[in-house]
Amino acid sequence: MPSARHSASDGLIQAPTDEADQADFKAAEPEPTLPELSLPEADLTSVSTSAADLDGVSPDYELWLSSPQPQLAETGPLETRTKSFEFSFAQPDTPLKSDLFSPETVARTAATIAQSAPADSASEDEAELEGVDPELGIIRIRTAVEDPELGIIRLREQPFIPEVATQQPAPIAYLTGRVSLLNSGNIFLALDQMQELVGDQLIRPGISLGLYPALGRETYLLAVADVNFQRYFNVGSANYDEVRLRLGIRQGLTPRSYGQLSWSHQGLFRPGIQDRFFANDSFELLLARRDPLTPEIAVNTYYQLQLNLSNPQSFDRLIQFAGIYASYQITPELQVGLNYQLTLADYTAFERFDTYQQIIGQMVYQITPEVRVSLFGGFSFGRSSLPSVRFEDAILGINFEGTVPLF
Repeated sequence: MPSARHSASDGLIQAPTDEADQADFKAAEPEPTLPELSLPEADLTSVSTSAADLDGVSPDYELWLSSPQPQLAETGPLETRTKSFEFSFAQPDTPLKSDLFSPETVARTAATIAQSAPADSASEDEAELEGVDPELGIIRIRTAVEDPELGIIRLREQPFIPEVATQQPAPIAYLTGRVSLLNSGNIFLALDQMQELVGDQLIRPGISLGLYPALGRETYLLAVADVNFQRYFNVGSANYDEVRLRLGIRQGLTPRSYGQLSWSHQGLFRPGIQDRFFANDSFELLLARRDPLTPEIAVNTYYQLQLNLSNPQSFDRLIQFAGIYASYQITPELQVGLNYQLTLADYTAFERFDTYQQIIGQMVYQITPEVRVSLFGGFSFGRSSLPSVRFEDAILGINFEGTVPLF
């Protein structure tokens, strides 16, 4: 087993889709999402395969989760109400006049009725008039339709306002499965005992459980557990299993940027998750920004400062990452992008300083909202104060990933 290995897929930056840190906010970001940031689209992770870095810690930057995006606020349903009515008068404020009941009015009314009534009803009208005192007249109750001066009272039903459907809260827990295949011309980024570069292929299946609850309008908690199984095709003695726990807080800074503070613990084990041979605790500060240039083109920039405290201590180091990722959305399902990353690593236990750069292109196809496949390839170059380390490498790989919201 070489004393130093590096995960070839630890670093492949996923361009923003949604799923958050997975996600790392793939949700989303992760588009994983913060206002205008959508956790969790993908950004390429830096693919670093340095054996000297022991599966080192090229960050999984997930800028802006696309699916799943935690909703910052939920709109509650409208209160259910019974139907209400309003009264409308056809001729409002028309007073009742006293001459309405005068003998003259009564006589005119009686004459009108007598003239308009059918012949067979005349006797009935005459019977009604018999024995009536002409000074009192006849008081008749007439409907509003017969006498418009009384006005018409209409009942009008209010328009029906449908009740707004209750919005389901956005999921905060996601289960992600993935498998990566990678070919590298310098899989360990270091010379072997024969002073030659070692090329190989590897397969890396893994599973992640992520929780991304909202703590405030623009504040989110990240809690992620990863298990990965790295298997080399030719150098089987270098196989290992990885368990990583991550806890952090992501805070929106502007509608287009966020900051993140996190801690992660990484353990490397012999196959079967037994006999741990390496442990690393990382404390990280991440600043990221997304700038849409057109509806199809966006530029993501990021900076990360990372302190690693390892066992064995010879791998204690301070690492800085700075990068830019440009993406082009060809169709709603297909995106292409190019990532450039500069890495500076300063080892604290002894005199060693690494400077290397990486250029990775990728194409991501969203098969369904939950499943995607990505092709990536590129090269890295740089130098180290340690003569046995070489960063010149060319890589090519494919990654399948599926995410299921849990609750």
